[in-house]
Amino acid sequence: MTVDIVIAGRRIRLQSEEGVTLVPDERFRAFAVPSDVNPYMFIDTAPGILADADPGSNYAVIPFMAGETDPDLVVDVEFGAGEIPAWAVKVFDARLMEEFPGGVRNSGEPFWEVFRDDEAVRTRVFLRDPERSAVLEMPHGKMQWRIFADTLHNAIDSRSPQKPYPTDHQPPDHSDNTSGAQPQSGPGHDNSGTPSVTEAFATEHMTQTSGDDKSRVHSRTGLTPDRHGSDLSAEDASADISDITVDPLPWPLDGLLLYFLFSRAGDIMIHGSGVVAGGRGWLFTGRSGSGKTTLAGIFDGADDRVIHDDRLVLRREGGRWVMHSTPVYRNDEPRTAPLDHLWVIRHGAANVSEPVAGAEAVAMIMANCIQQNWDPEAAARMAAAADDLAASVPVSRLSFLPDGTVRDYLLLRATDDKTVAAGALLEMLDGGHAVTVTAGGYSMWPAIRPGDTVVIAPCGTSLPEAGEIAVLRRDGGYVIHRVTRVISREGVLLICTQGDAVTREDEPAGTAMIAGVVRKIIRSGMEIHQHRRLLPRRVNRLAAYIASVLSGYSR
Repeated sequence: MTVDIVIAGRRIRLQSEEGVTLVPDERFRAFAVPSDVNPYMFIDTAPGILADADPGSNYAVIPFMAGETDPDLVVDVEFGAGEIPAWAVKVFDARLMEEFPGGVRNSGEPFWEVFRDDEAVRTRVFLRDPERSAVLEMPHGKMQWRIFADTLHNAIDSRSPQKPYPTDHQPPDHSDNTSGAQPQSGPGHDNSGTPSVTEAFATEHMTQTSGDDKSRVHSRTGLTPDRHGSDLSAEDASADISDITVDPLPWPLDGLLLYFLFSRAGDIMIHGSGVVAGGRGWLFTGRSGSGKTTLAGIFDGADDRVIHDDRLVLRREGGRWVMHSTPVYRNDEPRTAPLDHLWVIRHGAANVSEPVAGAEAVAMIMANCIQQNWDPEAAARMAAAADDLAASVPVSRLSFLPDGTVRDYLLLRATDDKTVAAGALLEMLDGGHAVTVTAGGYSMWPAIRPGDTVVIAPCGTSLPEAGEIAVLRRDGGYVIHRVTRVISREGVLLICTQGDAVTREDEPAGTAMIAGVVRKIIRSGMEIHQHRRLLPRRVNRLAAYIASVLSGYSR
């Protein structure tokens, strides 16, 4: 039997010997295609051509009937138990973890492990319901792999009564509001017994999520969390081979297979939320609990298109990076969009988007990608892909408030006119030239008022001191706020700023975010003395509000 599935544009052919029926889990249903059909033909969407095309996508997907399409990967599914050769070396070991609101606890139970020898890389996964192990065998340099599903090792009669999968079972939770103990994989260890950098792969990216926060998103997008009930079954140990039904990709073996496939192809698998807003593809990534699901819910609630809120694949296609969904939830479907901006996120006291570039951007991307540091070739491919991504797509650090204001903030800064104007100002400051701008907004009231002329000078080699008014770089613009203090955190100097009429302090900024210092403030043709803040910020804020109302009445 042959089953073809296409995920992120990669065609995977699952095949078994005669008499063995392959039944992939329900979450792969929308990704399956007939083995003799070319899965996709992409064309540019033009108004009036496709009335039902997704308005959030730059591509329309049309089934294209053609001849046999060569798969990117062929997987032979065996119903017996696989063996790990005695000479193979264990290079990675992940243990089952339990996640609580207060942290993570190692259960000590095996979850999956990786072995390597001169012939192949083999991954053994410990499955439940029923308890068994599956082995994924990947010969070096070949794209024909084998899965040993271990169906006869612990056979089940699919027609006889058996313990049902609990209806209230929830798979491992990685929502931003974790509740209760949840199993997850990790942490990783290399063959020396020391914690491995690949722990991020084990602890975060090979789990599936259906916490309360994610369930709300899925109720709108149509995604239903999968409960991981296995369809893998057999009549009994002596059953005729024609009676065997196999789930070829039980969780978490499915995610491991996809990861190794995409890694060999030079693609990136990343844990994050991808959305399309204002015609732009945005990706939010970060550590567990940083707010990925929260952001997906905010954009979904505004009827923006959510590509996925858990696990995405990034591919270089047609000269640009494109993000793809992967099958995680029960009724997932293929979704794709070009990637226009990537943010590494965290909860903050205000919405602040700061651009990063170069080695810092590459490091931030790699810290949130699935990777295997025990394989030098795979590590090199990952570094090269992350470097190309950081050079091709804007990367930023985003602190945000968990409400709709963050969407408005990002959309406002994505407009072309603001981006061009801010870019010109910052480029002049970087070139050592002073710049004159007209102030807008009330955050520095009364020191700087709307309509004031502000002269900004480059910082040079010195940093602004507490009390001075600095210009901070922001995506799509800049902000002018007063320096409150300069601190050192782990040997790194950080500038703390705050508007005179703003009650919350800005997120501490690195020195690279300081674009210049205000040297003059001119009002009605006269230079105003730059005095330090005299009144409490709440008083300034109230006065600024009254002034803005009166200004509105006077127009």
